[in-house]
Amino acid sequence: MWQKTDLSTDSELAKKYQEKFYSESEWIQELERLRITTIYDLIQVPLGELAN
Repeated sequence: MWQKTDLSTDSELAKKYQEKFYSESEWIQELERLRITTIYDLIQVPLGELAN
């Protein structure tokens, strides 16, 4: 399954890996942002929505 890849000779594959790595990094940052909840975020929730 895993194979050694020489990205210096295959620039198209290197570009593909770079784009994939960048998009995954962006997704991880978004998940981290969503995971962190501050007290200010909790205060913003109307009480009526908590009762449902």
